[in-house]
Amino acid sequence: MYQKFKDCLLKPSKIGKYVDEKISRTIIYFLLLLIIYTLPSFVSLISVDEMPNDYANMIVASFSNSNTINYRLENENNKMILKKTDSNATNQYVNIEYFAGMNINLLILFTEDEEASLDSYQFTDDLIGKNVVLITLAKEGFYLNFGTLKINSNHESNNVQELVTTSTSQFYRSYEDLGITSIDFSIATTNKTIFKKDLNDAYVAIYKKSLPIILAIGVPYILINGIISLLLEVLFLALLMKILYMKFNVKYGAICRIVILSYTPRVIFNLLSIFWSSLIMYFIGQILTIIYVTIGLRYYIMKNIGQNIVNFINRNKNNQGDNNNEL
Repeated sequence: MYQKFKDCLLKPSKIGKYVDEKISRTIIYFLLLLIIYTLPSFVSLISVDEMPNDYANMIVASFSNSNTINYRLENENNKMILKKTDSNATNQYVNIEYFAGMNINLLILFTEDEEASLDSYQFTDDLIGKNVVLITLAKEGFYLNFGTLKINSNHESNNVQELVTTSTSQFYRSYEDLGITSIDFSIATTNKTIFKKDLNDAYVAIYKKSLPIILAIGVPYILINGIISLLLEVLFLALLMKILYMKFNVKYGAICRIVILSYTPRVIFNLLSIFWSSLIMYFIGQILTIIYVTIGLRYYIMKNIGQNIVNFINRNKNNQGDNNNEL
């Protein structure tokens, strides 16, 4: 396997000699390339040291454009507690529209109660009927809900506009379980830099605490996505080469194997994208792959032509020998 990998990486003219191997060997080699191909994604999944900048900017902008949030998380007797920075503060919320580019609103709710009802928040009318992710920062922990905000028309008092979610499921974690340290939300309107740093620290802490769950979901996703992506690239390039070299009557399966073997430099340059620009590494790897496929295919065709000539000569010799024996 080492020699095969070395030849496919450094000597494209030798790719042809591995084309007629058993299909099981080709599959094993494809899986090896897949592991190398997805390594940058695995590294990115594990080594998170900051919140994605687009998300951070969106959250900071939403906080700074809202009314001052009079709450902060602080350590009280070795326990993280959400407290008011203003004794007259009411339950507050921040609305982040189209979060992560989706048609969904992220609502961050603040309350000193352990679980406040939604009718204690003065939601704007345009939120009614919207799909939302509700994050409630309560006194001692973090609640997460998904659903659609609606008006409860069955409420016994006509003067109360109660907002409910269609989802009854709820996720809860204490601030200690999430690893969140102190953060003052009231500074979002006065000092965006410090607030963004505190927000980033909280995100990294939550991410690290949740890493086992993230890996359980992320690893299968990366592998499945990698298989589909790599396989589609291989099949498309093989089809293109089949069309270009149609007159040589090379089987599509053989071309697919050549393409798989020629993807060796592609996955190596994809791996190097961990250290350098992923876009540049992608283009270099892709160009090398096309060059390797062209060289490998030509040598494979020449090898088959040479083998056909040898077979033809041997058949003629055998036929002449049979004729001489008959005489």
